[in-house]
Amino acid sequence: MKHFLIILLVTGLIGCKPIPPPSPMPTPVSVFLSYPVYLQPAADRVVDCANENPLLALFLDPIPADQSQLPGVLLQLQLGEYGLNGNNFYQVGEEEIKIIINTNNPLIQLSTDQLVAIYSGQLTHWEYGNQPEIQVWSYPPEDYLRILLEIAIPGTPQLSSRANIAPTPMAVIRAVASDPAALGSVPGTWLDNLTADERSSIKTVELDAIVRANLSHPVLISVEEPLSPAIHSLVACMQNFED
Repeated sequence: MKHFLIILLVTGLIGCKPIPPPSPMPTPVSVFLSYPVYLQPAADRVVDCANENPLLALFLDPIPADQSQLPGVLLQLQLGEYGLNGNNFYQVGEEEIKIIINTNNPLIQLSTDQLVAIYSGQLTHWEYGNQPEIQVWSYPPEDYLRILLEIAIPGTPQLSSRANIAPTPMAVIRAVASDPAALGSVPGTWLDNLTADERSSIKTVELDAIVRANLSHPVLISVEEPLSPAIHSLVACMQNFED
């Protein structure tokens, strides 16, 4: 009996060896994303991709940020190639600016001459029914989305002072949806994310091929430093998002 108790005690001591502590989890990389409001749909895709990688901690900032003030990597989304300054840029999508009108407007297409005349204020009334006054919706003068539209129209006409100014593409969409005489421009991806009811109130206008081509731009993401494995996987996810 005594021997049995000794064996039992030794066995218990062996079984109570301390369990080694688990290996610490890798510390997530802090990533800050800066983007203009009109690229919100692209920013949403970055969020989706970041959520797939536990090694990334993503923070959103729609206002351009100062890299020196951030405790992590700064990524920036940009529409088009204007102003590239030698940073590391990667294309992660394509965006086409669309001209939209209310679904109650019987118009199907606009010639380049008509678009120029409407945008500049030379054509002020629709040529149907009782000829309602055209309500043009655009963006503030410094807004890059407005600049891209002006550059795309031959002659780069100056926007009429009669035009209404909206702060965001969603504001333009809502204004056009509520007014049969309204016309505006928005990035096409904003239309993809609308509800069925919102989409039923607006439609896109066919444009001449040259203008349509000028309104298509790459969506670029830039990083101030060489890609780490975690950032590389994020960019690769963005590039393959729709595959």
